[in-house]
Amino acid sequence: MIQEGYDHTQYGKIHFLLQIPAVICLVASYFLLERSTSATMILISVGIILLLFSFTVIWLRVHDLGEHIKCTFGPIKLLSKKTAYCDIAEAYVSRSKLIDGWGIHKVAGRGWTYNIWGYDCVEFKLTNGNLMRIGTDDPANLASFIQSKLNSPVNNTAD
Repeated sequence: MIQEGYDHTQYGKIHFLLQIPAVICLVASYFLLERSTSATMILISVGIILLLFSFTVIWLRVHDLGEHIKCTFGPIKLLSKKTAYCDIAEAYVSRSKLIDGWGIHKVAGRGWTYNIWGYDCVEFKLTNGNLMRIGTDDPANLASFIQSKLNSPVNNTAD
């Protein structure tokens, strides 16, 4: 039986790791304003970039698009990943390691990770043999939903 849709948003704390140095840069630029214009401009630029980027990683929404599962970081939606269910061979609850970290990145031999906070995740073995992890505070429901999509007649068509 296919479950009806999946839509879950997890809020993280990683944005604070970007906002703190952003504020430090902006405050430091104020004190350097009269001494060094170039240093001030660099600090302001770095501060603004960090602050804006921090708003791309406040939450991670994982939702069903019918034939795909999509991860979107937000509220500024610059970072997302869409994976077709037919490209997923297996999905199971797992825990990421410290080396997998948070954010979006690839670790050699461990595959891609999309994570906003914590270590709970659903790990996917893709049909091409690659691995992918989606971090979530709702791993059991996400894994169950993905499994229901993998077991559906639409994804089990014979070639």
